[in-house]
Amino acid sequence: MDIGWAIALPEFEGVIEPIIIAAQRDGEEDSRERVPIPERVEKLVQRVERWIALRRVPPSERKVAFVLHNNPCASVEATVGAGAHLDTLESVVDIMKKMRDAGYSVTPPESGKALIDEIMSRKAISEFRWTTVEEIVAKGGAIRLLEKEKYEEWFRELPLKTQERMIEAWGNPPGEFKEGIPPAMVYDGKIVITGVQYGNVVVLVQPKRGCAGARCDGQVCKILHDPDVPPPHQYVATYKWLSQEFGVHVVVHVGTHGNLEFLPGKGVGLSNACFPDIAIDTIPHLYIYNADNPPEGTIAKRRSYAALVDHMQTVMTGSGLYEELSELDRLLTEYEETKIKDLGRAHALSHLILNEVKKANLDKEIKIKSGGKRKALSEFSHEELHSIPFDELVREIHVKLSLIRNTQIQDGMHIFGRLPEGERRVEFIYSILRYDSGSDVSIRKEVARLLGYELSELLSDGSKIDEKTGKSYGVILEEIDAVSKHIIKDVLQGAGYEIN
Repeated sequence: MDIGWAIALPEFEGVIEPIIIAAQRDGEEDSRERVPIPERVEKLVQRVERWIALRRVPPSERKVAFVLHNNPCASVEATVGAGAHLDTLESVVDIMKKMRDAGYSVTPPESGKALIDEIMSRKAISEFRWTTVEEIVAKGGAIRLLEKEKYEEWFRELPLKTQERMIEAWGNPPGEFKEGIPPAMVYDGKIVITGVQYGNVVVLVQPKRGCAGARCDGQVCKILHDPDVPPPHQYVATYKWLSQEFGVHVVVHVGTHGNLEFLPGKGVGLSNACFPDIAIDTIPHLYIYNADNPPEGTIAKRRSYAALVDHMQTVMTGSGLYEELSELDRLLTEYEETKIKDLGRAHALSHLILNEVKKANLDKEIKIKSGGKRKALSEFSHEELHSIPFDELVREIHVKLSLIRNTQIQDGMHIFGRLPEGERRVEFIYSILRYDSGSDVSIRKEVARLLGYELSELLSDGSKIDEKTGKSYGVILEEIDAVSKHIIKDVLQGAGYEIN
């Protein structure tokens, strides 16, 4: 194959679903020819048909499935709907409300909290450790109890070797006891498909990828031992039900780091024996994905035929100083102002500073070189600590505080389609404009120059004290950040945006 265009960069030719439909027959160079792969040609045609149907079917008749992630080997309450930097629950509800306004037959829940409350109250999850299938069925978490006979129709469509792999791992459909492991999500001989329905929209929690039993000792989680193990019957049944029986027009995976695209099979050029290809079937696939993760996004595109819908990042803001750290910073400033003018006060401040360092637990993080190696302050005896020149300690404390105060941290989670408002918009814009690559213009660099500083010098040593102001470079950087944000705020207000 043409590796460059067919595999590495198909998007440059407008390809959204890189399905292999032909290959070059092996042989002598002058006798090679490209020949079609009939089964793959049929797959592509069927997928095109369903994309066309998605376009032509009126919104009121379209059926949509949202699939939330469910990370394995963790508390289910904490991981349902996990998505990198995205509030997936609130995002799904927002999208459903927009769909309702656009004419879709959907009655969305009031909020993301209402959505997760309904999922959890119904136990609409593929969970084995804290919830039995009997409880899931009793509480209404089963959106479909799929008969063995119906699933076997779909199962027999798989290549024979694929069927054998699944039977070897999980037993015959719908699942059997294997090596002490019970069948996954089977109730009264039927496969339990979980989810909640809102009109023509269903919200599902992604099925378990490779475990079945209630024990959490590593024995029932087969992917811990063999990452090539096929997914359980319930996994395949869930996606086949969406495609073949419920008849969704599109499936939307919400948030980065699902497991569909990482199921066993070839990396690219998938066949009908590869599990991402089996699961997604012919359903048009949209994937709401974090824009800052193109490598894994590419995997989702290549292996699950996803059309990515990128979402913006969560707001980043300066961590600043708080509580003990803020008090420590105040004491350091006072020490710098008095260490020459008032030696007695400076000596008293040195004791207060060391006490505040301990209260903030920085004595375990700040290290000083002693005896050829760096040791944490907490490792020094009282006498050893007081034998160290105090200005050396002050410098290291300034370094640590400068690192903390100039670190960018996340401010909540992004909600798909919502722009940051108020001060969060200022913070978001500044987190972009503050970036300095060393040569290009940045707002931080320009404001520093207006104040008479070179940004590179300030960044080189946050503990250094400016002779003009008596402030550390770390403090000056924080002030530059404040001025820069004020400029952005003024510009936004001048453009008509309200900033509270």
